[in-house]
Amino acid sequence: MRKLVFIPIIILFLTSSMIISYKEFRIWNPFVPLNGLVRVSVLGEEYYEIQEYPKVIIANKNFKLVHYMKNLGYESIETNKDSILENIHEFKLGESSSFVEVIKHINFYVWMWRE
Repeated sequence: MRKLVFIPIIILFLTSSMIISYKEFRIWNPFVPLNGLVRVSVLGEEYYEIQEYPKVIIANKNFKLVHYMKNLGYESIETNKDSILENIHEFKLGESSSFVEVIKHINFYVWMWRE
């Protein structure tokens, strides 16, 4: 009888963690962002890519997006603040442009690439 009580609790916990994971990171599997949070917050890595396409990265609060993009060869583009939100940054490499949304949390950043 006790096992029957724990099954709905486990299902509720997994469902809520999936919803929170998708809301915060746009990833349904909650263990992927959890792995990235542990690597960045506990193990001290500068960043960890939790999704390849569209790219989502969890970064240490001391590591800046501009440095990451410059290492990839991108240039930061100054945009009109009226035409684009403050937390979305534009970068250019040759003819291609990338828009990256930066979400700040207490101990880390989440960088989400926009199409």
